[in-house]
Amino acid sequence: MRVKSIYTGICLSWLLWACNGTWNDHYTTVQDGMLSSDKGVWEYLQGEATYSELVALIQATQADTFFNGNRQYTLWAAPNGQYGWVNSLSDSVKILAARNQFTQGKYLETGFQEDLVLRAVSGKMFRMRVAGSGYVLAGVPIVKSVMNCKDGIIYEIQEPLRVQETLYDYLSRTPKYEWLVTFLHDELDTIFDRDRSTLTGDVDYEGNPLYDSVWMIQPKLLSSVPLHKDNNYYTIFVAPSAEYATKVENFYNDVRLITGFTPMKADTTKLTTWIRNSFVHRGLIERYGEKEVLSSIFGVTWNTTYQKVLPGSRLEFSNGYLYELEELFIPNKLLQNPDGTANNIIQAYDADPSAITVDVTGEIGIGDLNTSMTRERIGITSTYYLLSKMELASGATDTPPLFDYAVSWETALKNESTDEYQPVYMTPGEYTVEFIYIKTIDASQNFAVYINDMLIGEVDVSKSLMNTRLSARLGRVNIPQETGIAQVKITVKSLNKGWKRALAPIGVYLVPTVNNY
Repeated sequence: MRVKSIYTGICLSWLLWACNGTWNDHYTTVQDGMLSSDKGVWEYLQGEATYSELVALIQATQADTFFNGNRQYTLWAAPNGQYGWVNSLSDSVKILAARNQFTQGKYLETGFQEDLVLRAVSGKMFRMRVAGSGYVLAGVPIVKSVMNCKDGIIYEIQEPLRVQETLYDYLSRTPKYEWLVTFLHDELDTIFDRDRSTLTGDVDYEGNPLYDSVWMIQPKLLSSVPLHKDNNYYTIFVAPSAEYATKVENFYNDVRLITGFTPMKADTTKLTTWIRNSFVHRGLIERYGEKEVLSSIFGVTWNTTYQKVLPGSRLEFSNGYLYELEELFIPNKLLQNPDGTANNIIQAYDADPSAITVDVTGEIGIGDLNTSMTRERIGITSTYYLLSKMELASGATDTPPLFDYAVSWETALKNESTDEYQPVYMTPGEYTVEFIYIKTIDASQNFAVYINDMLIGEVDVSKSLMNTRLSARLGRVNIPQETGIAQVKITVKSLNKGWKRALAPIGVYLVPTVNNY
């Protein structure tokens, strides 16, 4: 029995010695938690029949030359049987497809994490995500680690890494976004191309080298936000051409309605500047609508409450996300003055107290129309209603009667084509109401201000100086979004009896609040 045991031990030792050289050719030890080889990734991959189709693709496109230097790579190898789609690619795209299968740098499993960004030799960026107990790279599951080689690591993935389009590639080939592509190319920049310019050997007066200059002409917006390059991640929001055209036409119609004039170049500039600066956002916005207010790459507010995104419309590209807008909302503030006031300041009178003088002689019933007037300069129609009155004291013929009154007015603008006055309208949104007036005689007359029959606030003039232009900041008014552009009626009612010229309303300013988008 002892002889048999010795014989068995000798045989086992011989077998281990006999295969030791071959074993060391392929493997050394377990390093960094992975099986390791002293071969390079390319050398090792060529010896693995499971990945022969990937080897053939790399050789056919001469991508194997990348492994000749001292750099390190992580190679993502899909097993055979999944490379048929490569045959239909053009030669240039086939080269990208081969270079897409390995990334720069050596990435150990211990370094895998959510949102890790890797750059392939093709130039494309890949993002890693946690998926259950494992990871996916650009949406492709990572199956297992294969080998930790001396100049890199090989992982097996479920399928090859496809060459993804950039955001610009997709927009350019999609007809329904043609308006945006045209917009991207509207403004051109002339840029000095240092790489292709050659030195002349001379210098300028400051000693700077002079070039035989080569200039590039490229779209200005794409220079600032290179949607055609895999440099950074972006999220863009874009409406189909039909929706865009409709909303732009609505904007110009609103300009005509509010101002009474044909939209001017300044209106177009305001609109195109907003579009240019609003639709591109830095980074990847995963959960749209989680925040009400976003900020574009140019610092423009993007309100997710108003900008309706088509559910499930998000598309992913090599350099970002695209969301399709169900409804493009052109902000109300584009229809307002740059000084922050509304486009139409509701202005009733010149600073002329006599403008409010009401003739109360004669038999006028309560609530009857008293007087109506139109001031040519600003096209105002004012209507006064007598609310109550007291009879004059016997013999006091030279004393004005005491009365309560209400004045309701609406501003109007002259239409340039018809030369007639038309009502003034306000854009939807929230406004702070500021009442401008002059106190004339009575010291105790107080007034209430209404907008569209809703009480906004009261004006206490008891301590105000007479014959001085005064301002009262009242409450806020909201013109509902569903009403669209709305005509606004201003009403001022006296709260107690006073002299007939107790107050001269000059105007009402509607000042947009920060909530007015």
